[in-house]
Amino acid sequence: MHISEDYRIQIQAEIDRLQNHEGKSKIQPQDIAVIRILQNILDDDQLPWEKSFIAPAINYITKTQYSGVNRWILPGGEYVTFKQLVEYNKKNNTNFRISPVTDEDRGMTRLLKGSFPVVHYNVRPPREATEEEIKRHQEGKKVYGIYQDQDTGKFMIQPHATCSYFKVFNTIYIVDPDTGEAFPRLNIEKHNTLFTGEKIVSEYQKLSGVKIMYDTPGRCFYSRNEDAIHMSPLNTFRSTKKNLDPVVEYYSTTFHEMGHSTGVEKRCNRECFKEWDGFGSLNYSMEECVAEMTATLLLSELKVDHNTIDRTIDNSASYIAGWLDFVLKRDKNDKYGKGAEKLIYAVRRAEKARNYIMSWFNECKSSS
Repeated sequence: MHISEDYRIQIQAEIDRLQNHEGKSKIQPQDIAVIRILQNILDDDQLPWEKSFIAPAINYITKTQYSGVNRWILPGGEYVTFKQLVEYNKKNNTNFRISPVTDEDRGMTRLLKGSFPVVHYNVRPPREATEEEIKRHQEGKKVYGIYQDQDTGKFMIQPHATCSYFKVFNTIYIVDPDTGEAFPRLNIEKHNTLFTGEKIVSEYQKLSGVKIMYDTPGRCFYSRNEDAIHMSPLNTFRSTKKNLDPVVEYYSTTFHEMGHSTGVEKRCNRECFKEWDGFGSLNYSMEECVAEMTATLLLSELKVDHNTIDRTIDNSASYIAGWLDFVLKRDKNDKYGKGAEKLIYAVRRAEKARNYIMSWFNECKSSS
């Protein structure tokens, strides 16, 4: 993929706007994450969904993967916070330190020796709605976070999640300065991948009831009226370039359409899907972005390198230009966020879609 110089200038201007926290008292945690995503586009000529997740980003102490927007801003590896490093040294009577970034460091080395922001959402518990909030809701006025509990019948309010961030450091650049000893490595796998792409597809059909039919050679789409995905058969997928795998392209496309199918009310109830209003619209662009990111997250479950994919939609110059226009547009009335801030909406919805599609696997893990 190649991003034109004009778009590179626009992306840099968007980074500058966010860094200067235009219209805000200070830079917000979510903006820091968006800046990192945009910087990755500039550094790697790579759109967000083209990121490979073969090597996941893991917290060294908790041994859990980072999720949400953090998947998209952290290179693969093992990370600790400064506080975790201090506590590790105290517990193990060690003297590990974070290696400083020097002028000699270049490229990925310089990047990995620096700190990375990790965004954390603090979700507050629901509370009962007040009589005034219930009245406004019943009058058809907008009340944020209101819903009716199915068991008790009470109206509840889900408050806004607060957002914060902290810095983490890649453990490969943590050493004992006196002895030169490297920080120990976990080298753990994300999980034992005991399933194939077909396993994800078949389990999702059982979970969701979505029909997948291989009856439209040359076309792939999700029909909301039928609640069905129509796919071009696997043997129709071709790759004309070396080292590209048509089977991976097939699953990437299938996962993309599965992502769309999660948008309906009975699944993830996604606003941009429900209000889809035609090619090129704001809702259309957002829904496509969510579906592409969902496909990338699902491919990561198979440890597939995105470099083996050459889907036409990903590499079309017009598609890339249209997507960048959508992301960089600064419209104060944009319900998904001003400028590139709308990426946070896309990332969070893609994570929710991925979690829904993979909920069968999460249940298997919890019961084992």
